[in-house]
Amino acid sequence: MNSNWHLNPAIWSYGIVALAFGIFSVQLVAGRRGRQRAVYLLAGTALSAAWAASAAVYSLAASPTWWRITHVLDAARIGALLAFLLVVTLRTGRDAAAPGITAVRAPRISLLLLAGFVVLTVFAAEPPQVPLLGEGRATSLVFGLLLARTVLGLVLVEQ
Repeated sequence: MNSNWHLNPAIWSYGIVALAFGIFSVQLVAGRRGRQRAVYLLAGTALSAAWAASAAVYSLAASPTWWRITHVLDAARIGALLAFLLVVTLRTGRDAAAPGITAVRAPRISLLLLAGFVVLTVFAAEPPQVPLLGEGRATSLVFGLLLARTVLGLVLVEQ
């Protein structure tokens, strides 16, 4: 660890983000009132706090282990927030469920597909090797999966 760690803007930035998402998570727990959608939002904010904390730790002591932990938490938080957006979108469009699929089963099927997609992006899109981040070799499949995850998020936000 560097003796001037307090001058590193990454540590401060990720630390503030972890604190903010942690406070937001506590606020969501306090005001939940049994709503199902709040569980997905709480998972997203709690995973965002954990991701930011792991990124701050990685900024303090760069190691391949912390790099992988940060990568997995990043994919998990994106997946949880996409699940929240998907649940909000499907709940408002409950009448538009496909014929033969009940309104209760449609969100479950969509959430299972989303979970599978997020798991695929975690394992298929291996992070670049540490510390040679600029020299990592990635395939078109990796970039395609990450781009598809981003486009899915944009589509859900637009809906």
